[in-house]
Amino acid sequence: MPTAQYGPTRSTARSPRLATVLRSALVGLFSALAVLTGGATAALALCQTQSVANPVTVTFNASTQAVTVSAKVTRTGLIPPPPPSPNFCPAGQNVNVSNVTFTSPAFTGPVSGNLPTGGVAGVHSAIATIAAGMAAGTYPLVAHYNGSTNNEPSGGALEIASTITIQPAASTTVLSSATPNPTVFGTAVALTATLTSPAGTPGGSVSFFNGATLLGTTTAAGGVASLPVSSLAVGTHAAITAVYAGDGNFTGSTSPAISRTVTVAPQTVSFTNPGPQTFAPAGTVVLTATATSGLTVAFSSTTPAVCTVAGSTVTMVSAGTCSITASQNGDSNFAAAPDVVQSFAIGLAPQTVSFTNPGPQTFAPAGTVALTATATSGLTVAFASTTPAVCTVAGSTVTMVSAGTCSITASQTGDSNFAAASDVVQSFAINPIGTTITLVSSPNPSQVGQAVTLTATIAPTTATGLVTFR
Repeated sequence: MPTAQYGPTRSTARSPRLATVLRSALVGLFSALAVLTGGATAALALCQTQSVANPVTVTFNASTQAVTVSAKVTRTGLIPPPPPSPNFCPAGQNVNVSNVTFTSPAFTGPVSGNLPTGGVAGVHSAIATIAAGMAAGTYPLVAHYNGSTNNEPSGGALEIASTITIQPAASTTVLSSATPNPTVFGTAVALTATLTSPAGTPGGSVSFFNGATLLGTTTAAGGVASLPVSSLAVGTHAAITAVYAGDGNFTGSTSPAISRTVTVAPQTVSFTNPGPQTFAPAGTVVLTATATSGLTVAFSSTTPAVCTVAGSTVTMVSAGTCSITASQNGDSNFAAAPDVVQSFAIGLAPQTVSFTNPGPQTFAPAGTVALTATATSGLTVAFASTTPAVCTVAGSTVTMVSAGTCSITASQTGDSNFAAASDVVQSFAINPIGTTITLVSSPNPSQVGQAVTLTATIAPTTATGLVTFR
C-alpha cells in the first residue's frame, strides 16, 4: 500500500484547544472511512517524533556570545502502532516543522521559535546566547520538539541529548621590565608579564624562567603578573621568559624572550679599630671586619716587627704601633673593595719587682751576702747600695764593709716592651763580731813590790780598738 502522509506542518502558535478540536475531527473522519471500507476500525494516533541536537563547539568568552544551535526531528512511528491499518508515519521521515526548543545550562535561558535552516526539511536552528564568562567545559544540550497537529512532541528517551563544548580561549603573554638595563649584581630586576586574550583577561599562575632555571612563580591579577628577581648572576641573560600556565578558560602561553645584562657590584669593607692594647708576650687581639658583599675579609700586618696576623687574630711581637690592612678581593659578582687600614698602639707592659730581705747578718771582714729579687717581666733585676760605708754590692752579691745597717735598692728599668718597675729597698743589720779577752800576768806568781806585766789577748785577732786595764 502506498504510504500516506499528513499535510503541511502547522504553526507552533496554535492553541492546545484548537489542536484538540482538529485531532478529534480527524479521528472522526478516519473512523468513518474505516466503516465505509468494510467496517474495519483503526485508532487514529499522531506520529511519534524523535529530536536530536547537533553538538556545538565554541570558545570561552568573558562576555555573552551568540551561537547557532540546530536539531533534526524525525518520525519514529504511530502511537500506538496501527496494524493492520496502514502506517502513515514511516520511521526516519523528516518532520519539516518549526517549534523546536533548545535548552542547556550554558544558555541564559531556553531558545525557541525556530525555522528550518536553508529550507532543508527537518533541520531546525536558532541563535542562542551563552552566558558571560561561562566556564570552559562540556554542557548537555537538549532539543525538544513541541509537536504539531500531526506529530507528537518529542520527549524522554526520544530526546537524544548532545553537548555544547566551551573550549579554552587562546592567550598571549608579553614579558617586559621597567628596571634599567644593565643592572648591578644584587639589584632587583622587576619582571612583568602581561596576559591578553580576545576572549577576556586571563588569570592564574605565571612562572618566570632564565633559560631552564625557574626564577619564581606568582599569580596574575588583572592580567598582570610581576616578580622582582635579585638572583641573576653577572653576565648577559638572553633567554628570560614568562610562562603562563593557563586555567580552565584560557590556554597557556609563553612570552618571547627578553635579555638582561648584570654587571659586577661594588663593595666596601667595615673594619673596627680594636683600640689601644698593652703588650703581653705572645698576647693576642681579635679583629672584626665585614664586607657589604658578605664575602670573607682577609687581614695582613704592615708592621711585622710589632705584630703579626693569622686569620683574624693579631699576635703581639713588641710594643709599638700595629698597622693592619683589611682586604676583600671580590669574586665573579663583586669587584674588589678598597683596602681599609687600622692602626693601634701596643703600649709598654707594667712590671713589678719582688725583693727578698736577706735578714740580719754578722759582720765578717769582706763577708758577703747573696741577694734574691725577680721582676714580673722576667728581666734581670739590678742592685745598688745606698750605704757604701757599711756594704757594697756587685751583681747580686753584697760585701760587708762594717757593722751597721745595709740598705740595698733593687731596680728594673724596663726595655722596649716593659716600663720601668718601681724600686724596692731592703735594709738589714750587719751586727758586730763578738770578742773574748784573755789576760795573762807575768811573772806569776810574783813578789810583793815586784813589777808585773799584764798581757791581754783579744779574739778574734782582727778586732781592733783600745783595751783598758783596771
